[in-house]
Amino acid sequence: PRFITVGPEGSGANYSRIGDAIRDAWVNATIIIFPGFYYEDVIIGKPLTIIGNYGVRIFGTIRVWSDNVHFHRFEIGGGPFGFSIRCVNITISQVNISYAGVGILTMDSQIKIYNSTISNTLLEGIAIYGSGEVYIYNTSIIRCGRSSPSPGILILGPSIVHIENCTLQDNAWGIFALMDAEFRVFYTEISKSLVGTLLISSRGMIGGSSIHNNILDGVALFNSSNVYLDSSLISNNNGAGLLLTGNSIGIVVNSTIESNGWGILAFDETNLNVFNSIIVNNLNEGIAFLSNGIADISYSSISINHIGLTLRRYSNSTILNSVIDSNDFAGIILADNASIIVNGVRISSEIPTKSYGIISYDWTNATINRSMIEQCNIGIFSVLNSSIKLTNSSISNANTVGILIIENAKINAQNLNLSFSNWAGIALYNNATLDASNIFIHNTTWEAIVAFQHSKLNLENISIMDTGRGITLRDYSELTISESSIDNVMYEGLFIADNSKAHIEGIEISHVGISGISLYDYSNITLNNSIIQKSGWANIAAFHQSHITIYNTHLNSSDAVGLTLLDRSNVIVNRSNIALNTWGIMAYGNTTLTIHNSTIANSYWEGVGAFENTQIQITNSTLTLNRLGISTYDNATLTIHYSTITGNRDLGILNRGAIPVNATYNWWGSPKGPYHPTQNPEGDGDKVSDNVIFDPWIGKT
Repeated sequence: PRFITVGPEGSGANYSRIGDAIRDAWVNATIIIFPGFYYEDVIIGKPLTIIGNYGVRIFGTIRVWSDNVHFHRFEIGGGPFGFSIRCVNITISQVNISYAGVGILTMDSQIKIYNSTISNTLLEGIAIYGSGEVYIYNTSIIRCGRSSPSPGILILGPSIVHIENCTLQDNAWGIFALMDAEFRVFYTEISKSLVGTLLISSRGMIGGSSIHNNILDGVALFNSSNVYLDSSLISNNNGAGLLLTGNSIGIVVNSTIESNGWGILAFDETNLNVFNSIIVNNLNEGIAFLSNGIADISYSSISINHIGLTLRRYSNSTILNSVIDSNDFAGIILADNASIIVNGVRISSEIPTKSYGIISYDWTNATINRSMIEQCNIGIFSVLNSSIKLTNSSISNANTVGILIIENAKINAQNLNLSFSNWAGIALYNNATLDASNIFIHNTTWEAIVAFQHSKLNLENISIMDTGRGITLRDYSELTISESSIDNVMYEGLFIADNSKAHIEGIEISHVGISGISLYDYSNITLNNSIIQKSGWANIAAFHQSHITIYNTHLNSSDAVGLTLLDRSNVIVNRSNIALNTWGIMAYGNTTLTIHNSTIANSYWEGVGAFENTQIQITNSTLTLNRLGISTYDNATLTIHYSTITGNRDLGILNRGAIPVNATYNWWGSPKGPYHPTQNPEGDGDKVSDNVIFDPWIGKT
């Protein structure tokens, strides 16, 4: 018959045993089971529809050996399997499977499971083998495989499994796919398992789902697996939200990964693409690639993790148009030959006293463009042979230093705005290198740039303003700077010490509190085509056996002295102008000064003052409109020839020292020569004191 009923004795049903009803039923018949307990294993070898009622409980296993079998509305359990199926077009709906060995076992089958519950199985809730296709809808799989341990859903082999609107909770594993399996999960909750979803050599798509509160990882991929995660939430897993290993691929789109041990953790040549997603509040890294991985991240937010992104051991990443914000220790860490491209990214911290923007070390490489790094302890920390190219970007509000470069690291910076650092804009140590052009550094509390221990600076078109110091060189460091300006600094524009060197071309230094340029301790600079002016003390000061060559430069309008030399320093001035200072040049303490083709004018006091054992040679130069053109004291030695000494208010030359000044062959403003009351009383040029040899002079007839 086409319709058969099964029920307990006395129920009026056609049969009391399900197996008997199946044996006698026609193909495609419908068997209706009345409420009751049925203790039997059932084998189905023909197409049938079996419909139960609430209260139907089968203790045993249903084995399906025929296609086109449909089950509805009953409970089953107690056997080694709830269902064992190796057929196609099988439907299971509104079935409750519990306390079986395996809830549903399928092999090479096509099955639809919906509106059902599978719980408390010894092994898998659903085990899918072979190359079939399984659809699972509106189904709960709970507390399966916990003692084995086994997963809620096992997919082994090239089956395709569709899971939608399901709950997998409290299983040993949520979904376990291996050996070329493929699944698609939508609008599903997977929680409280060892791992929410585990793939080995398999593929998966997860959309609109929540994977949370798992003991280890939310989603874990091994051995060339790949997963596409879309519009999903992965949260509160103790391990990684997403774990990638062994050549696996992860694609994360429109998703949130939050409050896990790690947001995304990757090993061993894996590949990750993150788009328009949020990686937030993870205990360790938001994203960590530990060896040979590739990560492409765009339009995403990586925030409030311990570290935003870590790349190690030849890993590579590109980050575009994203935010890396408020991470506890660092926004990005690169190590061990890793590399990264950062474009259009904002990196910042809510705890600027302890957080780094970018840390790069051990032969790493970074390219940063159109990005902002702000409110970090250190904006960029580059160390141990790392290399960074920084363009069209800004670094601001660093608690200590905007950029720190150490131990053979190198940074190339172009079109950079660096501001409001509490110590230095850029600091270099131990053979570090900075190549920079078109940079604006302003509002740093101390140095704009400071270099120590054999570091090298190559700077072009740099603007420094409103800082403590402009540039500091120490410990054999080297500077090449051109077409630049330093303005309104509290102390020195350039402070160069400890055998350091600088080649300076076409710069302007003005409005400095102490000196435009200060040299100490065997340092050496060449200054060309520049303007140093409006210093609070000296436009240039040389101490402790330093050496300066000045060419075609203006040293003007200092509050004290245009150029001062002390402690056996050596200065050469050629084709330069020193004017409108309180003192033009002051030389002390065994220093040596050579002046060629230069002008020293409009000094309030001396144009040139020589003290102690200094030695000064002046040729083809002009000293004019000073109060004293030249004054010498102590044992200073001064010679001046073929020069113009005119218009000085008190004296052209005042010698108060023991050694005569040799001032022959100079122009004194008159063919009659300088005025001396006894040696040349007819002279009407500038006056000279005693102990000055001025005859012959230029123009003498």
